[in-house]
Amino acid sequence: MNDRELRIYKYFVMLLLIILSLLIIISILFPKIKIFGKDIWYEPKRILYTYFYGNESSKHLVDIYSLTHISHGIIFFIFLKFLGLNRINAIIGSMILELFYEITANSSFVINIYRKKWEKYTGDSLVNNVSDMLFCLFGIYLTEYNIKYGIIYLFLSEFIFYFYKVGLIEHVTLIFNKIFEILTK
Repeated sequence: MNDRELRIYKYFVMLLLIILSLLIIISILFPKIKIFGKDIWYEPKRILYTYFYGNESSKHLVDIYSLTHISHGIIFFIFLKFLGLNRINAIIGSMILELFYEITANSSFVINIYRKKWEKYTGDSLVNNVSDMLFCLFGIYLTEYNIKYGIIYLFLSEFIFYFYKVGLIEHVTLIFNKIFEILTK
């Protein structure tokens, strides 16, 4: 990893930390305010939420699903490198894909799909969205540093999450089943 690649990581981390800090400050000063109709940070504010299911899932700074965003970074980075992108473009492209994922996963279409399994799911808070992007960036960094570490993490985490039905396999299956249902009507 050269200096230019490290600068790209630093810029992304700094940008995300600035956004996260601003969101946290706004949520403390104006606890009832919403941006884009989304909670900035759920009440009561928690740094860590360790339950898989519940009303507060995906509302706090870090939750159990944050670990799946490390997997996103691994998958996106490997995919873009496979397509022939250089490291810097693969890093930037992976972050763009994660941003697209966060927007899509919080659309009313996807939220309604998740509600079939998790009845009270309302989508992520903005603080959680930014935190998830930091976890994705960590997955990219881990994979770029040593692709073997990334692949080992991916398989171990998905193996563990499979039994709790919360990993990428579960989420992708839910969405594809809904799309298939719509297309076959």
